[in-house]
Amino acid sequence: MEKIVWKGFKHNYKNFIAFFISIVLSVSVLFLLAYLSQAAGMVKGIETDALAFAYRSELKGQIRAVIPVVILITVLVVGYSVQFYIQSRVKDYGMLKILGIQRKDMRRMVVLEYVLSCGIACGAGIILGKIGTMLSGGVLGRMAGQSFAEGISMKKVYIYTAILCAGMIAGSLLAVFMAADAKGMTGVLQRDAAKEGRIEAPQSVLYFLAGAGMIAGGFFMVDNEPMMAHIAVFLVCAGVIVCFLFGMGYILEKFRNCAYYRRHILSWNHVYHYWKRHRSRVVIQMLLGVLAVYFSFLMIRGTLHGRLMPNDFVCISKAGSEEAFLGKMQSDFGAECVRFPFVWVNEPGSDSWIGMSETDYNRIFGGEAELAEDEVFRVWREEGSRESMLDNSGTKRLESVTLGRCTNTEWEEPEGAESIGYDFRIQGEKIEELLGFSLTGIVVLPDGVMKDAADRGKFHQVLMILNVDEENLAGATAFAEEQRSDGVLEEAFCRRTIEGIDRKESVLNRLISGIVVGAVVMLGMFVAWLVHFSEIDEKRARHKFLCVLGMDRRQARRVADVEILRSVLVPVLLAAGVSWGFCRTFLAAYYDGSEVAGADKKLLLAIIFAYVAGEAVFCVLNQMWCKRQLEKE
Repeated sequence: MEKIVWKGFKHNYKNFIAFFISIVLSVSVLFLLAYLSQAAGMVKGIETDALAFAYRSELKGQIRAVIPVVILITVLVVGYSVQFYIQSRVKDYGMLKILGIQRKDMRRMVVLEYVLSCGIACGAGIILGKIGTMLSGGVLGRMAGQSFAEGISMKKVYIYTAILCAGMIAGSLLAVFMAADAKGMTGVLQRDAAKEGRIEAPQSVLYFLAGAGMIAGGFFMVDNEPMMAHIAVFLVCAGVIVCFLFGMGYILEKFRNCAYYRRHILSWNHVYHYWKRHRSRVVIQMLLGVLAVYFSFLMIRGTLHGRLMPNDFVCISKAGSEEAFLGKMQSDFGAECVRFPFVWVNEPGSDSWIGMSETDYNRIFGGEAELAEDEVFRVWREEGSRESMLDNSGTKRLESVTLGRCTNTEWEEPEGAESIGYDFRIQGEKIEELLGFSLTGIVVLPDGVMKDAADRGKFHQVLMILNVDEENLAGATAFAEEQRSDGVLEEAFCRRTIEGIDRKESVLNRLISGIVVGAVVMLGMFVAWLVHFSEIDEKRARHKFLCVLGMDRRQARRVADVEILRSVLVPVLLAAGVSWGFCRTFLAAYYDGSEVAGADKKLLLAIIFAYVAGEAVFCVLNQMWCKRQLEKE
């Protein structure tokens, strides 16, 4: 049995290489993602009590969402390579069956063949992935600190990758078992003939219209609510699937009957049958391009813009306990400080705001608020706020709000505290970054309401805004963090700490987007090449036929070049167009119809150019390879 397996490898090594490469690439990508997942777990963020959701790193969650998508793509690639390898071995399997080998022995041989090949390929993939992690670790060491890179647990990376590899091998074996029986072998030969059948059903027009409607719905969703972009892009992708997979049959049939088609029948007849046979691959390549451009743009875009943090520190303490802290900050670090009592303003089912009295607002921030007992004034933070959100008519209401403690926490109400709902009329609103640190904004309350809410809620705390000179910032940050950990401060938001977290997240974001997008595009190229590789005999026969019809060698090569260009670049250009339109719509909505930020626009253009250029280079190399294969005949 072992001799038969090794002879099979020896005589089919060219076909086996494609399967081997697909496993190696898939395992190396999963190894890198496992490594980056461990690195993302080290970005702890800031665990707050005052704002339970603030500054927790979302990278690990993003990677957990990306890994299933990458696994699905790798399974798809392995599935293509398994199908190709089985097609190349159909004659061998059939011959063995004619020679009398039993089905159970056939299964044993196939299992042994694929276990050996998957095991060797997984080992090579881990070695390649290890080289990638060494390069990634060097980048992390330079950009995020050597101690950060050295703290990554490689043991967990190996365990996680081994689990993923086991799942991949199990999936591959399942595919092999499904194809190994006699019916499966004959079915492999019959599928191509079945694909030549026409799809004339008029209901395909309804599918096309439904898919177009889903694509338009995705654009409409992101245009009205840019924060729903993730859902919208998947709606667009679903529309592409419905439109191209189920909605093109009737249209292609009508096109086939037109005079233009008959005048160019040699060229367009090949397009017709190529689409029928490979439409799933074309649609998949298009979807991979859309997702690659969109996610790389969205992840890298977040690293281009720093947070708007106008202050070095925003600290919270109980009223009367802040004097020692402020004295140390002022005497040792030369801090400038403003402070005021505050309450949390909690909207039902929404974020919490900092509530301060109109007297303190006018004194500290130079405001001119004059409020009645049932009026408030709101100051939105700059990030994520748009002019369309504002209403200065004086008729907008703020109803059923509670004043006192932050409802985002699990704090228990102190004994004797009262939670009372308030209804206000919003006198006016504006956008101005006063606090920073992702706090929603400020609600200016009438003095009497402010005092009454603090007394009823037993909530007497002080918010402090501090700034120090740059040379004192490191020491002041360490002191503030120490005071927070010791419980002297209820909360401390430190600009330097948050910038350090953002820097690590930016480095990891770019690494993750680069690796994931590079892997997705590379695997898509591999599938396209595998399809051309599996059809090389058919291309040779077509090349001969064109020469028999009277074409010279140069014309026949030109026809082959056009076919290869069309099969690769058409889905690439469609993906570039859809992703460009979607991302532009997202940016226009995010900036509320104003001029798109120059850096974002340049980034989007650079990503699309890099994607199309990479695919074009692949197409040229693929053309050169195909020419060499045709010239061998």
